[in-house]
Amino acid sequence: MSYSALMRPHLEYCVQLWGPQYKKYMELLERVQRRATKMLRGLEHLSYEDRLRELGLFSLEKRRLQGDLRAAFQYLKGPTGKLVRDCLQGHGVTGQGVCNYFDTQVLKILEKHDPLKNTQAKYGAISPDEASTVQNYVEHMLFLLIEEQAKDASMGPILEFVVSENIMEKLFLWSLRREFTDETKIEQLKMYEMLVTQSHQPLLHHKPILKPLMMLLSSCSGTSTPTVETELVVLLNQLCSIIAKDPSILELFFHTSEDQGAANFLIFSLLIPFIHREGTVGQQARDALLFIMSLSAENNVVANHIAENTYFCPVLATGLSGLYSSLPTKLEEKGEEWHCLLKDDWLLSPALVQFMNSLEFCNAVIQVAHPLIRNQLVNYIYNGFLVPVMAPALHKVTVEEVMTTTAYLDLFLRSVSEPALLKIFLRFILLHRHENVHILDTLTSRINTPFRANKMGIVKNSAALSNSGSQPKCFCDAK
Repeated sequence: MSYSALMRPHLEYCVQLWGPQYKKYMELLERVQRRATKMLRGLEHLSYEDRLRELGLFSLEKRRLQGDLRAAFQYLKGPTGKLVRDCLQGHGVTGQGVCNYFDTQVLKILEKHDPLKNTQAKYGAISPDEASTVQNYVEHMLFLLIEEQAKDASMGPILEFVVSENIMEKLFLWSLRREFTDETKIEQLKMYEMLVTQSHQPLLHHKPILKPLMMLLSSCSGTSTPTVETELVVLLNQLCSIIAKDPSILELFFHTSEDQGAANFLIFSLLIPFIHREGTVGQQARDALLFIMSLSAENNVVANHIAENTYFCPVLATGLSGLYSSLPTKLEEKGEEWHCLLKDDWLLSPALVQFMNSLEFCNAVIQVAHPLIRNQLVNYIYNGFLVPVMAPALHKVTVEEVMTTTAYLDLFLRSVSEPALLKIFLRFILLHRHENVHILDTLTSRINTPFRANKMGIVKNSAALSNSGSQPKCFCDAK
């Protein structure tokens, strides 16, 4: 893009010296980039923010802030910064003192409105100037903390200050003093997501950072606002990914939950309501849960907690029943191949896609989870889905209902790959009795009906699988 190479450098040359301070001048400068991005074909109908997102650009205002922060950080850690630190340390001021030097005003504001330190705090209103000062400080502190790199296992001066002064918890309590709206929750969720994913230092190892994070997550429990839910699941997904890479953090999450009075593994419990959610939110939640499932395979404490203290397996299994009830009760006939639902067919049905995503997730959990969780989930699927839902469905009276249920059963059997899950499906078909009639007898009794082909296929493949234990092939070819 010629604009980035030829035009923008003129707008940012020595901007630290002449950068606009008034809103009208900032907007006037931004108008140049706004017009340049609108000239691109195919983007003219988008808003300015969407055009920047498509092009991977930042607004000029944000670029100026990033430049200022980089300059400040280089000043702190470079040769000039070293002179400043040496000078301050010569007067008995440490690396923490450097941060105190810059942030005294903000700390006074935070403490002024801290009910634990000021009995009048709960009655005093927060002025706009104070709110603006704290907001600007948070933005600067975040960028400095993200950019900071420390040698070996030591903390950088910014992180040392944040930890020693318990800044993150003070900021959270500050937010509670204001109107703790959904917008505030979203801002803080995004703040932590940026910190844990972009920082060069292991922030989650420090309790003064982890504890207020858990306080924030707890405050988001039970939220029903879609935008808050989206940001919450994104952060939880990132946290689970970090835990999977560094399992030592897992114990810290358990201890912090106990400090908060939580009787459960908070980040895990917050993900459970999203297990069967459709769309990106549901997929991110399931991916995050799989990280924890894989950790449980080698961690008996996690496995026992999930099996004994959470509703993970019941929710997962009974959720299949709820999703099945929303499936179409009649499928479009396709001649002799009516019974074989291919992926191109069921992708056209959102309800069936949602069910198959959950069934695939069950298969994945059984594949990677601890045996204790695996056995519990298998039993719940059998007793909470197959027996109370699939058995009555296979004994429907009308031809359309029987054809639909048979096609679904065929699809489920072809989609399952884990032996433990296949085993309960086969146990259900071969051994379960519904109203004193075996499922297998029900299927074989309909061999001479119009839907003979698929029934015969299921019967033959069920018998073969019971002997071999292998994964079923497409029943479309078993006639």
